[in-house]
Formats: sequence, structure tokens, C-alpha cells
Amino acid sequence: MRHARLLTAVAAAFALATAPQAHADQLPVRYGNSEMVRIAQTDWDGPVPGANDFGCKPTPEHPKPIILVGSTFLSDAVNWTAIAPYLHNQGYCVFTLDYGRTMYNVAPGLNGMDPIPMSATEVDRFVDQVLDATGTSQVDFVAHSQGGVVTRYYLNELGGVHKADQVVLLSSPYTLTGPPLDLTAIGRSTIPKPLYDAILYNGAVPPLGLGLLDPWSVGKAQVLQPTLRYIQITDAADELGLFGGMRVPDGARNASTHYINDVCPTDLSQHFAQPYSPTAVAMIGNALDARHPVTPPCTIVPLYSF
Repeated sequence: MRHARLLTAVAAAFALATAPQAHADQLPVRYGNSEMVRIAQTDWDGPVPGANDFGCKPTPEHPKPIILVGSTFLSDAVNWTAIAPYLHNQGYCVFTLDYGRTMYNVAPGLNGMDPIPMSATEVDRFVDQVLDATGTSQVDFVAHSQGGVVTRYYLNELGGVHKADQVVLLSSPYTLTGPPLDLTAIGRSTIPKPLYDAILYNGAVPPLGLGLLDPWSVGKAQVLQPTLRYIQITDAADELGLFGGMRVPDGARNASTHYINDVCPTDLSQHFAQPYSPTAVAMIGNALDARHPVTPPCTIVPLYSF
């Protein structure tokens, strides 16, 4: 009996020692689109709970800081109301940025208005700032929608591949459309690039969706680096996914796609609702730390419900 108790105590101590350590200051994690709307109405450019502490030092359990790169339109305060505090509570050093407001500053401060190459240079500078502050050599990314395109452009075109390890994508299409129709390639072969660039870089009238649809930048972001791991998390209800661009590119052994509704059949979160889904948030945490997975909660989320 004494030996059994001793073994139990040793096992418990080992489990405690090897489990990832959470931050002492646990923060509330508020899910649901209503929280997103509240922040959008009251604190559009406010601080992101659990993020951007440049005094944070990564732990051995979570040695790489996490950079969150958000979607078109949404500020980082709006985009990451749930994911940032969730990852903070798991013990990560979490950082977020707003981007794409330099050439076209559209009220109330819409992200992703600038051409993708310009936004990627902002990510480039921010990554270096985070690496310098944390004393690390690599980061992991969580990127939603256009944020994933900008991140992949940075990795491929601006030398970021050596500064990253994992890229967790939240409904960020690899291609604009799935096979057999590749609109990206068709656009490059039919649209005069000087004309497209003149529209994107006119400096006065925001090109809105034309920046995200830029077939040359999107084409460069389609390349997957063999040294990185790409994990796509999406939902069958995602509007952009209807075009087939969420599927793993052919031959990409270091990429995978996971569906929220496969884990929770009653969660049908659409594109801009997914960052506030408790199932999606837990799946992101599991993707970042596959050694210590949690069972994602399952709730009823009918599309853009509140």
C-alpha cells in the first residue's frame, strides 16, 4: 500500500512538472459574436487582453512567442477578444498587430486596406521587434483570413521562413478557388499588371477587395515552405471555403486542414465568427501544443448568431 501511494505521488509530481505552466494572472475568455460587437462599438483600437507585454519571456514549455495576424477590416482588439487571453492563460507570450492602414487609413481604422506586400513589411518589422524583446529566434503564427495571406507572403518573399516554425491558419485560403478553376492564375494571365498596380497603389481611393484578390501577391503566398508546418482550421459553413481554397495544396505533406464542424457538428461558425468560437479557439491551442491537447467544448453556433 505504501509503495502504491509513493508511486501515485511520483506520478502526480511528474505530471505537474511536465504540464505547461499557465500565467498566474488568468484572464476571462469571452466567446461569441456579441463580445466582438461590443468591442467594435466601444473600444475598436483598445488594448488586447493578454497580449503585447514586451516584458514577457517565453517558458521552456512554450519557448516561442505567438504572433496573431488578423483578418481584413477587423482591428486586433476586435479580432482577438477570445484567442489572445486564451493563449495567455496557457502560458504563451502573445503579440498582436494592426496592419494595412498606412496608405489607406479608412475609419474607424480598418485593417488590411493596403496592398499585401506593404502589409507584409509591417509583419516583418513586428516579428523582429518581438524576437528582440523576447530573446528568441523563432515565432509561431496564428493568422485569420487575409492575415494568413500576408503572413505567407512575408515568409516566402521577405525572408521570414527562418524566423517561424508553425503557421496556424484560421480560414485563410491557400488559393482563391479550388481546382479545377484557378482564378489566381487566370488573373495573372489576363490582367495587365501595371494597370492592377496603378489601382492598388493609387494612394487616394482604397481598392478594398482588390488588394486581397491581387493575383500576383496571392500567387506568391500560395507557396508552402517545406521547413514549416501549416495547420488550417475552418468550418464547412465558411463563406470563403465554398470556393474550395481551404483544401491542402496537392503534394503538401507539411499541411493539414481541420474542420470545426467535424469536432463539433453544431458549431457552424462562418468566416468572421470563428475567432469567437470556443471550439475553434481550443483547436488553435491544440494545434500550437499537440503534446497537451484539451477536449474542445461543443456549443450550438448557427452561423453569425449572437
